[in-house]
Amino acid sequence: MQHVRHALSVAIIAAVLVTGAAACGSTPKPTASSDPLAGLTAGQITERAIADLREATSVRLTGGGTDSGKAFGVAVALVRDRGCKGSISLDGRKLRLINVGKSVWMLPSDSFYKSQGVSATAISLLSGKWLKVRGSALNGLSSFCSLSTVVREMKGQYAKMTKGKVTTIDGQRAVTIHQAGYTGAFYISDTAKPEILKGDVTKGSTTGTITFTDYGVITPINPPPARKVLDGRKLGF
Repeated sequence: MQHVRHALSVAIIAAVLVTGAAACGSTPKPTASSDPLAGLTAGQITERAIADLREATSVRLTGGGTDSGKAFGVAVALVRDRGCKGSISLDGRKLRLINVGKSVWMLPSDSFYKSQGVSATAISLLSGKWLKVRGSALNGLSSFCSLSTVVREMKGQYAKMTKGKVTTIDGQRAVTIHQAGYTGAFYISDTAKPEILKGDVTKGSTTGTITFTDYGVITPINPPPARKVLDGRKLGF
């Protein structure tokens, strides 16, 4: 089961790397007729956008990219002071996850297990079952599922940001923001109350596009049914 644990970590950490660089955004607001951000620096614009996220109760993260040549995807809802729920894929092989407090449940697909060399006999026993593990069992998961941590990781980076051109993201006028050390950019709505809409980033071997939507839309996050749960500690997690 060590191979499976390693693969799960790769998928999650890849998503975390892109999340930290791309920051976050929300459901677009109506386009402003002027440029209310014209007199602000990139750092000031970003600081205002992050202040809005700091007050968020929830947000949905979607996107994907590559890490060390392997494609990954993510579709996860994060709820403040609760956890997260969604799915992550690595080279097309998906795993679902639920995080409530310090408890984590993961449901790898059969193809995910097979790609990690798990025997057909073991897969038949694991198929359709959630594996319960502690959050500390997979590095990066607590950060990935925490809105507060996402906000904290962005603080202190403002001086390293520069403004780019004004563009349009999903019909919303947006200011392009570049961050030192990253190739790519993220995009903040060009409104009186700016919000980060999207991130395109490359750092090292990780490249990805991340968007945040459903700002403030609460997704119920509950543990899976007990009858469908296996104790991951007994399987090496």
